[in-house]
Amino acid sequence: RAGRVEGRNGSITQFPILTMPNDDITHPIPDLTGYITEGQIYVDRQLMNRQVYPPINVLPSLSRLMKSAIGEGMTRRDHGDVSNQLYANYAIGKDVQAMKAVVGEEALSSEDHLYLEFLDKFESKFVSQGPYENRTIFDTLGMTDFRVRVGLRDPDATKYVGEADCWDRAESACREAASTLGVPFSEEPGEAAFYGPKIDFVVRDVIGREWQLGTVQVDYNLPERFDLSYIGADNKPHRPVMIHRAPFGSMERFCGVLIEHFAGAFPTWLAPEQVRVLPISDKSADYAARVQADLRALGLRSHLDNSADRVQNRIRLAAEDRIPWTLVVGPRDEENDTVSVRMRGIPKDLGCVPREQFVRALHEESTTRGHHSVAAQFFPEAIEESS
Repeated sequence: RAGRVEGRNGSITQFPILTMPNDDITHPIPDLTGYITEGQIYVDRQLMNRQVYPPINVLPSLSRLMKSAIGEGMTRRDHGDVSNQLYANYAIGKDVQAMKAVVGEEALSSEDHLYLEFLDKFESKFVSQGPYENRTIFDTLGMTDFRVRVGLRDPDATKYVGEADCWDRAESACREAASTLGVPFSEEPGEAAFYGPKIDFVVRDVIGREWQLGTVQVDYNLPERFDLSYIGADNKPHRPVMIHRAPFGSMERFCGVLIEHFAGAFPTWLAPEQVRVLPISDKSADYAARVQADLRALGLRSHLDNSADRVQNRIRLAAEDRIPWTLVVGPRDEENDTVSVRMRGIPKDLGCVPREQFVRALHEESTTRGHHSVAAQFFPEAIEESS
Protein backbone atom coordinates (compact mmCIF):
# COMPACT_ATOMS: atom_id res chain seq x y z
CA ARG A 1 0.00 0.00 0.00
CA ALA A 2 2.99 2.29 -0.34
CA GLY A 3 2.53 5.21 -2.72
CA ARG A 4 1.36 8.77 -3.10
CA VAL A 5 -2.30 9.76 -3.09
CA GLU A 6 -3.77 13.20 -3.72
CA GLY A 7 -6.45 13.71 -1.07
CA ARG A 8 -8.63 16.53 0.16
CA ASN A 9 -6.09 17.42 2.86
CA GLY A 10 -3.09 17.26 0.57
CA SER A 11 -0.58 14.83 -0.82
CA ILE A 12 -0.41 11.63 1.22
CA THR A 13 2.61 9.36 1.29
CA GLN A 14 1.51 5.96 2.56
CA PHE A 15 3.63 3.26 4.19
CA PRO A 16 2.37 0.04 5.81
CA ILE A 17 2.83 -0.28 9.56
CA LEU A 18 3.69 -3.79 10.76
CA THR A 19 4.74 -5.48 14.02
CA MET A 20 6.53 -3.25 16.46
CA PRO A 21 7.20 -5.25 19.66
CA ASN A 22 6.24 -3.06 22.60
CA ASP A 23 8.88 -4.59 24.89
CA ASP A 24 11.74 -3.27 22.75
CA ILE A 25 10.67 0.36 22.29
CA THR A 26 8.90 2.26 25.05
CA HIS A 27 5.79 3.79 23.54
CA PRO A 28 2.17 4.00 24.62
CA ILE A 29 0.42 2.68 21.52
CA PRO A 30 0.43 -1.13 21.45
CA ASP A 31 -2.84 -2.85 20.65
CA LEU A 32 -4.18 -5.77 22.67
CA THR A 33 -1.96 -8.29 20.87
CA GLY A 34 1.19 -6.26 21.60
CA TYR A 35 1.68 -5.12 18.02
CA ILE A 36 0.64 -2.33 15.70
CA THR A 37 -0.76 -4.62 13.04
CA GLU A 38 -2.59 -2.24 10.74
CA GLY A 39 -2.38 1.42 9.82
CA GLN A 40 -0.72 3.87 7.47
CA ILE A 41 1.64 6.79 8.01
CA TYR A 42 0.97 9.82 5.88
CA VAL A 43 2.24 13.36 5.39
CA ASP A 44 -0.43 15.70 6.75
CA ARG A 45 -0.64 19.03 4.91
CA GLN A 46 -2.52 20.66 7.81
CA LEU A 47 0.37 19.85 10.15
CA MET A 48 2.78 21.10 7.51
CA ASN A 49 0.94 24.43 7.31
CA ARG A 50 1.24 24.71 11.11
CA GLN A 51 4.99 24.05 10.72
CA VAL A 52 4.81 20.88 12.84
CA TYR A 53 7.93 18.80 12.16
CA PRO A 54 7.75 16.21 10.87
CA PRO A 55 4.18 16.57 9.56
CA ILE A 56 3.48 12.84 9.93
CA ASN A 57 0.27 11.27 11.12
CA VAL A 58 -1.29 7.78 11.24
CA LEU A 59 -4.70 6.91 9.87
CA PRO A 60 -6.51 5.69 13.02
CA SER A 61 -9.41 4.29 10.99
CA LEU A 62 -7.03 1.64 9.67
CA SER A 63 -5.59 0.76 13.06
CA ARG A 64 -6.83 -1.84 15.55
CA LEU A 65 -5.76 0.19 18.55
CA MET A 66 -8.10 -0.28 21.49
CA LYS A 67 -8.96 2.44 24.01
CA SER A 68 -7.77 0.42 26.99
CA ALA A 69 -4.44 -0.38 25.34
CA ILE A 70 -3.36 3.01 24.03
CA GLY A 71 -2.08 4.18 27.38
CA GLU A 72 -3.23 5.17 30.82
CA GLY A 73 -5.58 8.12 30.69
CA MET A 74 -5.56 8.18 26.90
CA THR A 75 -8.25 7.54 24.31
CA ARG A 76 -8.26 6.68 20.63
CA ARG A 77 -8.46 10.42 19.86
CA ASP A 78 -4.93 10.77 21.26
CA HIS A 79 -3.61 8.33 18.65
CA GLY A 80 -2.47 11.03 16.22
CA ASP A 81 -0.56 13.02 18.83
CA VAL A 82 1.17 9.90 20.15
CA SER A 83 2.18 8.77 16.67
CA ASN A 84 3.47 12.25 15.86
CA GLN A 85 5.65 12.15 18.95
CA LEU A 86 7.00 8.73 17.97
CA TYR A 87 7.86 9.74 14.43
CA ALA A 88 9.20 13.12 15.48
CA ASN A 89 11.75 11.26 17.60
CA TYR A 90 12.57 9.08 14.61
CA ALA A 91 13.05 12.11 12.34
CA ILE A 92 15.28 13.83 14.88
CA GLY A 93 17.31 10.62 15.15
CA LYS A 94 17.82 10.62 11.38
CA ASP A 95 18.98 14.25 11.56
CA VAL A 96 21.45 13.39 14.32
CA GLN A 97 22.68 10.43 12.27
CA ALA A 98 23.36 12.72 9.32
CA MET A 99 25.06 15.29 11.56
CA LYS A 100 27.27 12.56 13.06
CA ALA A 101 28.55 11.70 9.58
CA VAL A 102 29.66 15.31 9.15
CA VAL A 103 30.95 16.44 12.56
CA GLY A 104 31.88 13.09 14.12
CA GLU A 105 30.60 11.32 17.24
CA GLU A 106 32.70 13.44 19.63
CA ALA A 107 30.70 16.55 18.78
CA LEU A 108 27.35 14.97 19.74
CA SER A 109 25.60 15.77 23.00
CA SER A 110 24.23 13.21 25.45
CA GLU A 111 20.74 13.99 24.15
CA ASP A 112 21.92 13.30 20.59
CA HIS A 113 23.18 9.90 21.73
CA LEU A 114 19.74 9.11 23.20
CA TYR A 115 18.12 9.87 19.84
CA LEU A 116 20.65 7.62 18.09
CA GLU A 117 19.88 4.81 20.55
CA PHE A 118 16.17 5.22 19.88
CA LEU A 119 16.81 5.27 16.12
CA ASP A 120 18.77 2.03 16.30
CA LYS A 121 16.00 0.26 18.24
CA PHE A 122 13.31 1.70 15.99
CA GLU A 123 14.97 0.59 12.76
CA SER A 124 16.02 -2.85 14.03
CA LYS A 125 12.70 -3.71 15.69
CA PHE A 126 10.14 -1.80 13.66
CA VAL A 127 11.42 -0.90 10.20
CA SER A 128 12.90 -4.37 9.70
CA GLN A 129 10.08 -6.85 10.10
CA GLY A 130 9.89 -10.22 11.78
CA PRO A 131 10.87 -13.29 9.78
CA TYR A 132 7.37 -14.30 8.74
CA GLU A 133 6.54 -10.76 7.58
CA ASN A 134 9.52 -10.85 5.22
CA ARG A 135 8.33 -14.00 3.46
CA THR A 136 6.99 -13.72 -0.04
CA ILE A 137 3.40 -14.67 -0.80
CA PHE A 138 4.54 -17.97 -2.30
CA ASP A 139 6.80 -18.82 0.65
CA THR A 140 3.90 -18.25 3.01
CA LEU A 141 1.69 -20.54 0.93
CA GLY A 142 4.37 -23.22 0.71
CA MET A 143 4.66 -22.80 -3.06
CA THR A 144 8.40 -23.24 -3.32
CA ASP A 145 8.53 -24.38 -6.95
CA PHE A 146 8.41 -21.06 -8.75
CA ARG A 147 10.69 -18.90 -10.85
CA VAL A 148 10.99 -15.20 -11.56
CA ARG A 149 10.86 -13.96 -15.14
CA VAL A 150 11.88 -10.45 -16.17
CA GLY A 151 10.00 -9.65 -19.38
CA LEU A 152 11.98 -7.35 -21.69
CA ARG A 153 11.11 -5.83 -25.05
CA ASP A 154 12.05 -7.54 -28.29
CA PRO A 155 14.64 -5.22 -29.90
CA ASP A 156 13.36 -6.16 -33.37
CA ALA A 157 9.67 -5.48 -32.66
CA THR A 158 7.83 -2.18 -33.22
CA LYS A 159 4.76 -2.77 -31.04
CA TYR A 160 6.12 -1.00 -27.94
CA VAL A 161 5.12 2.50 -26.81
CA GLY A 162 7.33 5.00 -24.99
CA GLU A 163 10.79 6.45 -25.45
CA ALA A 164 13.83 4.17 -25.72
CA ASP A 165 15.65 5.81 -22.78
CA CYS A 166 12.58 5.32 -20.56
CA TRP A 167 12.53 1.64 -21.51
CA ASP A 168 16.23 1.34 -20.70
CA ARG A 169 15.72 2.82 -17.24
CA ALA A 170 12.65 0.70 -16.56
CA GLU A 171 14.35 -2.53 -17.64
CA SER A 172 17.34 -1.75 -15.43
CA ALA A 173 14.99 -1.05 -12.51
CA CYS A 174 13.22 -4.39 -13.08
CA ARG A 175 16.55 -6.23 -13.11
CA GLU A 176 17.62 -4.56 -9.87
CA ALA A 177 14.24 -5.31 -8.22
CA ALA A 178 14.41 -8.96 -9.27
CA SER A 179 17.95 -9.28 -7.93
CA THR A 180 16.74 -8.29 -4.44
CA LEU A 181 14.27 -11.19 -4.22
CA GLY A 182 16.92 -13.75 -3.29
CA VAL A 183 15.80 -16.23 -5.96
CA PRO A 184 17.20 -16.91 -9.45
CA PHE A 185 15.55 -15.01 -12.30
CA SER A 186 15.70 -15.15 -16.06
CA GLU A 187 15.59 -12.34 -18.59
CA GLU A 188 13.29 -13.12 -21.52
CA PRO A 189 13.20 -10.68 -24.46
CA GLY A 190 9.79 -10.37 -26.08
CA GLU A 191 7.88 -11.10 -22.84
CA ALA A 192 7.33 -7.41 -21.99
CA ALA A 193 3.90 -5.87 -22.36
CA PHE A 194 3.57 -3.35 -25.18
CA TYR A 195 3.51 -0.54 -22.61
CA GLY A 196 6.51 -1.54 -20.46
CA PRO A 197 8.72 -4.27 -18.97
CA LYS A 198 7.45 -6.55 -16.21
CA ILE A 199 8.42 -9.04 -13.54
CA ASP A 200 6.37 -12.27 -13.56
CA PHE A 201 6.20 -15.01 -10.94
CA VAL A 202 5.73 -18.34 -12.69
CA VAL A 203 4.55 -21.17 -10.41
CA ARG A 204 4.72 -24.89 -11.21
CA ASP A 205 1.64 -26.78 -10.04
CA VAL A 206 1.44 -30.30 -8.58
CA ILE A 207 1.43 -31.97 -12.00
CA GLY A 208 4.24 -29.87 -13.44
CA ARG A 209 2.33 -27.23 -15.40
CA GLU A 210 3.58 -23.63 -15.24
CA TRP A 211 1.22 -20.77 -14.43
CA GLN A 212 1.99 -17.06 -14.36
CA LEU A 213 0.50 -15.79 -11.10
CA GLY A 214 1.97 -12.61 -9.58
CA THR A 215 3.17 -9.82 -11.85
CA VAL A 216 4.49 -6.26 -11.58
CA GLN A 217 4.38 -4.20 -14.77
CA VAL A 218 5.66 -0.75 -15.74
CA ASP A 219 3.26 1.27 -17.90
CA TYR A 220 4.19 4.34 -19.98
CA ASN A 221 1.06 4.21 -22.11
CA LEU A 222 -1.83 5.07 -19.79
CA PRO A 223 -0.21 8.17 -18.22
CA GLU A 224 0.14 9.52 -21.77
CA ARG A 225 -3.40 8.60 -22.80
CA PHE A 226 -4.92 10.11 -19.65
CA ASP A 227 -2.54 13.10 -19.77
CA LEU A 228 -1.47 12.53 -16.15
CA SER A 229 1.03 14.87 -14.53
CA TYR A 230 2.36 15.97 -11.16
CA ILE A 231 4.30 19.01 -9.97
CA GLY A 232 7.90 18.10 -9.14
CA ALA A 233 10.44 19.68 -6.82
CA ASP A 234 11.34 22.11 -9.62
CA ASN A 235 7.71 23.38 -9.59
CA LYS A 236 7.20 22.07 -13.12
CA PRO A 237 4.79 19.39 -14.40
CA HIS A 238 6.20 15.92 -15.00
CA ARG A 239 4.72 12.75 -16.47
CA PRO A 240 4.41 9.91 -13.91
CA VAL A 241 5.12 6.24 -14.57
CA MET A 242 2.29 3.85 -13.75
CA ILE A 243 2.98 0.51 -12.06
CA HIS A 244 0.51 -2.37 -12.32
CA ARG A 245 0.87 -4.73 -9.36
CA ALA A 246 -1.10 -7.98 -9.23
CA PRO A 247 0.41 -10.17 -6.47
CA PHE A 248 -1.99 -13.03 -7.27
CA GLY A 249 -2.47 -12.51 -10.99
CA SER A 250 -5.90 -13.77 -12.02
CA MET A 251 -7.68 -14.52 -8.74
CA GLU A 252 -9.68 -17.39 -10.26
CA ARG A 253 -6.53 -19.04 -11.64
CA PHE A 254 -4.68 -18.43 -8.38
CA CYS A 255 -7.44 -20.08 -6.32
CA GLY A 256 -7.53 -23.05 -8.70
CA VAL A 257 -3.77 -23.59 -8.41
CA LEU A 258 -3.98 -23.12 -4.64
CA ILE A 259 -6.72 -25.75 -4.20
CA GLU A 260 -4.77 -28.24 -6.31
CA HIS A 261 -1.55 -27.43 -4.45
CA PHE A 262 -3.04 -28.26 -1.05
CA ALA A 263 -5.47 -30.91 -2.38
CA GLY A 264 -8.09 -29.23 -0.19
CA ALA A 265 -6.02 -29.73 3.00
CA PHE A 266 -5.34 -26.04 3.65
CA PRO A 267 -3.01 -24.92 6.43
CA THR A 268 -4.70 -23.76 9.61
CA TRP A 269 -4.43 -20.04 8.87
CA LEU A 270 -5.98 -20.45 5.40
CA ALA A 271 -8.59 -23.17 6.01
CA PRO A 272 -12.22 -22.03 5.63
CA GLU A 273 -12.98 -24.03 8.78
CA GLN A 274 -10.00 -24.09 11.10
CA VAL A 275 -11.34 -26.14 14.00
CA ARG A 276 -14.39 -28.29 14.74
CA VAL A 277 -15.71 -28.85 18.26
CA LEU A 278 -17.41 -32.16 19.09
CA PRO A 279 -19.17 -32.80 22.41
CA ILE A 280 -19.18 -36.47 23.36
CA SER A 281 -22.81 -36.27 24.50
CA ASP A 282 -25.49 -33.77 25.44
CA LYS A 283 -23.98 -33.57 28.93
CA SER A 284 -20.98 -31.74 27.46
CA ALA A 285 -22.94 -29.52 25.04
CA ASP A 286 -22.68 -26.40 27.24
CA TYR A 287 -18.92 -26.79 27.69
CA ALA A 288 -18.48 -27.37 23.94
CA ALA A 289 -20.45 -24.17 23.30
CA ARG A 290 -18.09 -22.35 25.69
CA VAL A 291 -15.06 -23.65 23.78
CA GLN A 292 -16.70 -22.56 20.53
CA ALA A 293 -17.34 -19.09 21.97
CA ASP A 294 -13.66 -18.76 22.99
CA LEU A 295 -12.57 -19.65 19.46
CA ARG A 296 -15.02 -17.25 17.85
CA ALA A 297 -14.00 -14.44 20.23
CA LEU A 298 -10.48 -14.56 18.77
CA GLY A 299 -11.76 -14.60 15.20
CA LEU A 300 -11.06 -18.30 14.58
CA ARG A 301 -13.28 -20.01 12.03
CA SER A 302 -14.88 -22.85 13.95
CA HIS A 303 -17.95 -25.05 13.84
CA LEU A 304 -19.78 -26.80 16.66
CA ASP A 305 -21.04 -30.23 15.58
CA ASN A 306 -23.53 -31.27 18.25
CA SER A 307 -25.61 -33.47 15.99
CA ALA A 308 -27.18 -36.69 17.27
CA ASP A 309 -24.73 -38.86 15.29
CA ARG A 310 -22.23 -41.04 17.18
CA VAL A 311 -19.03 -39.20 18.08
CA GLN A 312 -16.87 -41.62 16.05
CA ASN A 313 -18.90 -40.84 12.95
CA ARG A 314 -18.50 -37.10 13.58
CA ILE A 315 -14.72 -37.53 14.00
CA ARG A 316 -14.59 -39.42 10.70
CA LEU A 317 -16.63 -36.70 8.99
CA ALA A 318 -14.21 -34.00 10.25
CA ALA A 319 -11.29 -36.02 8.85
CA GLU A 320 -13.05 -36.40 5.48
CA ASP A 321 -13.70 -32.63 5.44
CA ARG A 322 -9.95 -32.08 5.98
CA ILE A 323 -10.48 -29.90 9.06
CA PRO A 324 -7.05 -28.99 10.49
CA TRP A 325 -8.06 -29.44 14.15
CA THR A 326 -10.85 -31.36 15.89
CA LEU A 327 -11.56 -30.82 19.59
CA VAL A 328 -13.48 -33.59 21.34
CA VAL A 329 -14.80 -32.58 24.75
CA GLY A 330 -16.45 -34.62 27.48
CA PRO A 331 -17.21 -34.39 31.23
CA ARG A 332 -13.56 -34.96 32.18
CA ASP A 333 -12.46 -32.12 29.90
CA GLU A 334 -15.02 -29.82 31.46
CA GLU A 335 -13.85 -30.78 34.94
CA ASN A 336 -10.17 -30.09 34.09
CA ASP A 337 -10.83 -27.17 31.69
CA THR A 338 -9.07 -29.00 28.82
CA VAL A 339 -9.78 -30.13 25.27
CA SER A 340 -8.92 -33.46 23.66
CA VAL A 341 -7.13 -32.70 20.40
CA ARG A 342 -7.09 -34.49 17.07
CA MET A 343 -4.94 -33.23 14.19
CA ARG A 344 -5.61 -33.72 10.49
CA GLY A 345 -3.56 -36.57 9.04
CA ILE A 346 -2.99 -38.31 12.40
CA PRO A 347 -5.72 -40.89 13.10
CA LYS A 348 -5.57 -40.81 16.90
CA ASP A 349 -6.26 -38.67 19.93
CA LEU A 350 -3.18 -36.58 20.74
CA GLY A 351 -4.17 -36.03 24.35
CA CYS A 352 -5.55 -33.22 26.51
CA VAL A 353 -4.36 -29.61 26.39
CA PRO A 354 -5.52 -26.73 28.64
CA ARG A 355 -8.37 -25.02 26.83
CA GLU A 356 -7.13 -21.43 27.08
CA GLN A 357 -3.56 -22.33 26.06
CA PHE A 358 -4.70 -24.23 23.00
CA VAL A 359 -7.09 -21.49 21.84
CA ARG A 360 -4.43 -18.81 22.17
CA ALA A 361 -1.81 -20.96 20.40
CA LEU A 362 -4.24 -21.59 17.56
CA HIS A 363 -4.91 -17.87 17.29
CA GLU A 364 -1.17 -17.18 17.15
CA GLU A 365 -0.66 -19.75 14.39
CA SER A 366 -3.49 -18.20 12.42
CA THR A 367 -2.32 -14.58 12.78
CA THR A 368 1.32 -15.42 11.97
CA ARG A 369 0.29 -17.52 8.96
CA GLY A 370 1.87 -20.67 10.32
CA HIS A 371 5.09 -19.13 11.62
CA HIS A 372 4.15 -20.22 15.14
CA SER A 373 2.91 -23.82 14.97
CA VAL A 374 0.47 -25.40 17.40
CA ALA A 375 1.71 -28.86 16.43
CA ALA A 376 5.34 -27.95 17.10
CA GLN A 377 4.40 -26.41 20.45
CA PHE A 378 2.22 -29.19 21.83
CA PHE A 379 2.74 -32.31 19.69
CA PRO A 380 6.30 -32.50 18.30
CA GLU A 381 6.35 -36.30 18.65
CA ALA A 382 3.24 -36.59 16.50
CA ILE A 383 4.89 -34.55 13.76
CA GLU A 384 7.91 -36.88 13.76
CA GLU A 385 5.68 -39.96 13.55
CA SER A 386 3.63 -38.56 10.67
CA SER A 387 6.76 -37.61 8.71
